[in-house]
Order: sequence, then C-alpha cells, then structure tokens
Amino acid sequence: ITVNPSPQKPIITWYGNQLSITASSVTYQWLLNGNEIQGATSASYTPVAIGKYQVKVTSLANNCSATSDAYTLVVLGIDPTSAGSPYSANIFPNPAQNDIAIKFTEAPQVTVSVQLINNIGTVIKSVRTKNKITNVKINEIPSGVYYIKIIGGNYNQVKKVEVIK
Repeated sequence: ITVNPSPQKPIITWYGNQLSITASSVTYQWLLNGNEIQGATSASYTPVAIGKYQVKVTSLANNCSATSDAYTLVVLGIDPTSAGSPYSANIFPNPAQNDIAIKFTEAPQVTVSVQLINNIGTVIKSVRTKNKITNVKINEIPSGVYYIKIIGGNYNQVKKVEVIK
C-alpha cells in the first residue's frame, strides 16, 4: 500500500483586486459559497460577487486534493458622493438597537432602494423610499455588523452599521 500525501491546505490572500494562493504542481478550482465557479482554475481569481470563497487544489502527481478555509469577501464599495452632495445619506444611530434612520441630504427625486445586508451579502431587509428620512426597523435583527446599501437614480452608497442588542 502506498500512501500519497495530500497537498498542503491553501491559504487565500487578498492582493489588489484578486484572491490568490501560492501553490505549485497542482490544479486549481475556485468555489463561491460551496459551488464551483465555472472557468476559475488558476492560482488567482478576481471576484465578481460577495460571499465565501474557497479554492480546491489537486496534486498533479497523485490526484490528492485539499480545500482552503473560507475567505469571506464583503465589498464596501466606493462611495462616489462627497459630504454635502445632494446624492448622499447619513445613517444613525450607529451602533443601532431597534431602528436605523437614513437621512438624505435632499429628498430623492426618484424612488431608491435601501437594503440591509449581512456580512455574507444576503439582503436581510429592503425598503423603497423617496422620503428625506426613512426608518428601518431592526429590532428582530441579531447583533453584528451589517451594511446599508442605497441604490437608484444617482444614489450608489454602502455604509457600515453595527447592530447591538
């Protein structure tokens, strides 16, 4: 009986805008939330979605494989608005307990979507509004770090908010 060693478990790192690993004499298969990403078969991968990334490496010599621990990617995004812009909003209180208020510099001229997103990218709540101030109930949301994403019209913002109980 010959026992072949598995490749060393890869460690994912973030570099620039890519996830990458260093491993040699292996094939690569990137996974997103446990599912294979079609065509993602190199040592680096440029993600196009938030979620939990892993990479499975398979030894060319003996066909044994190892899979990395999950790397959770949460993209905060770049807020193109500047303070005081008519297309910006503030979130308060932060940290929050029962309600989060979203206060726009000016009332939106179009209906915008306000989404509460958890740290793996799942939309927990979504509210559509044209009001200058909009409240989002979070009393049933567990403690943790979340993100408020505001999109629609000229709005494209992501703000971090902490929920405490």
